[in-house]
Amino acid sequence: MPRVIKWSKELVVEKIKVLYSKGKDLSYRNIHLFYRSLQNAGERYFGSWRKSVGAAGIDYSKTAVFLRQRWNKGKIISAIKWRHKNNERLNPAYLCRNHRALYGAACHHFGSWKSAVEKAGIDYSQICPPQIKKGWWSKKRVAARIRKLAQIGVALSYGSISKSHPKLYGAACRCCGGWSKAIEMAGLDYGAIRFYRPPRIFKTKKDVTTAIIERRDKGLPLNSQSLASGKHHDQPMLDAARKMFKSGWKEALLVAGLDPSTIYLNDQRWTPSLVLKEITTLKQKGERLNAQNIKRIRKDLMHAGVRYFGTWGQAVEAAGMSYQTESIKWTYKAWLKTLTPEQLATIDQQAREFALTMRRRKHERASVKGAKKGNR
Repeated sequence: MPRVIKWSKELVVEKIKVLYSKGKDLSYRNIHLFYRSLQNAGERYFGSWRKSVGAAGIDYSKTAVFLRQRWNKGKIISAIKWRHKNNERLNPAYLCRNHRALYGAACHHFGSWKSAVEKAGIDYSQICPPQIKKGWWSKKRVAARIRKLAQIGVALSYGSISKSHPKLYGAACRCCGGWSKAIEMAGLDYGAIRFYRPPRIFKTKKDVTTAIIERRDKGLPLNSQSLASGKHHDQPMLDAARKMFKSGWKEALLVAGLDPSTIYLNDQRWTPSLVLKEITTLKQKGERLNAQNIKRIRKDLMHAGVRYFGTWGQAVEAAGMSYQTESIKWTYKAWLKTLTPEQLATIDQQAREFALTMRRRKHERASVKGAKKGNR
């Protein structure tokens, strides 16, 4: 917590003398920006800031040397050097906000602010680093930037880099022909980067239970031993559950709506025969067995099928069905072929009635519009 200064007339005068001895700008504008409490105290005890400076034995007219004056090249260079000596920022954005007169005069006399700063003997790149211009990127620069991000620990997958560093991603696509090729040019393994997932952060109990349900839907083992070690381990989730729930992992399963007694080691819940049986059951219920539909309604079954048969298509074929037939896109013509003559006649009649209704409404609107024009 900052220390509160108890101001007095003597302290105000002493502070003004200290600032003047250090060569600080005592103009009202500068004090208002950087020493607001001193300005308020001076106005409270002496009536105005000008009188406060006068009470310190300083000629106020000499303190505002950079305000309301006629500029020339010599004065501009002196002002820039003075501000640089006092460690004041000299980038254009700051000058436009706080010292517009100096910035405008420099641009008028020197053509640009950069030229004025360089005439004052100051390296412009130190106060305003050069921006990356179009055409600046090359294969070497893209690879160097990727290696630098990898050293820092930034996720370099396509999804992450396109959001966090869109310019680098665009340059990689232009110069290297794609993000994966740019990664390879940088000497990194894109296969490992592509599937890298940063550890999930669990902040609430709901986050843990949601992760448990997602893991259940994928058909992954939910016993604590498999979470702690193994192919599908997830130690952060296990640690979060033990920290947030009194009874640990068992209570987390109960809150997620699962029975801990049914949680078996590894993948014993699914077997090849059980997968084929479930596929046959879905077919009998009239569900389409294409991958997109199964992923939507039975994600756990799809993961188990891929695990045991290699692909979902091979699992459907193993169940004695043609996956090519199941993968045919459902079109309007295909739907019409499944209808009976009675259903087609009913649809035709409904379409005719709808067309007559729309025609009648159009005629009524035209009549109302004509009647309004006649009244005018």
